[in-house]
Amino acid sequence: DALDESELDVSSYVYEYIHLLSLCDAYAQYSVWAETLCKRPVDTGKADNRLQIKWLDWKNQITTLTECSVTMFQDKLLEVDWLSTQSLRISNGNSRGESYCNEDLKERLEDLVSLREIYVPETVFRLYSILYETRDAVPQNLKSSLDLAQLVADETLGIYKLMSTPSPNAPQGRLASFMDLMQQSAFEMLRVEQESQENMPPLFDDTP
Repeated sequence: DALDESELDVSSYVYEYIHLLSLCDAYAQYSVWAETLCKRPVDTGKADNRLQIKWLDWKNQITTLTECSVTMFQDKLLEVDWLSTQSLRISNGNSRGESYCNEDLKERLEDLVSLREIYVPETVFRLYSILYETRDAVPQNLKSSLDLAQLVADETLGIYKLMSTPSPNAPQGRLASFMDLMQQSAFEMLRVEQESQENMPPLFDDTP
């Protein structure tokens, strides 16, 4: 039993290292994505074949980076319940059901909670930015940005609880700010839908 518990303790540190490495990789990827986003060709309003070529090249680049970024932020951070005791397989008891919690474990758990309260909400906001800001290059990302509400509301992950936690920079938590973003996406979807309907040809031609 002691060996099993020792192996479990070691594996939890391995999982923690993997989770932290995933965060560093994702945030480094975000910097590359953001830099590429800023290089978007400016529309001059004139017919220009060179500008169109530049736009297509940029669109291909940002689409590839966006797909990679979404995978890193959503699949490898948020959906794995980043740094939670369950995902790291941290146990506060032994195989006989006897609980224990020494000072080192208590301090480690407090550190993990602090990291989750800081980085899980920030990861949500960055993922939203990745999706929403690429809605022109990748139109389906607009709906994906609105679908983040379901991920945040998921009871298993409990992200909404972390979004509601007060912090020095957000005394009321960040959930209200997130809901503002959801409203922004919803209004943008309505605007896009309205424009598409206005540009549709009439079902019947009444011209004599």
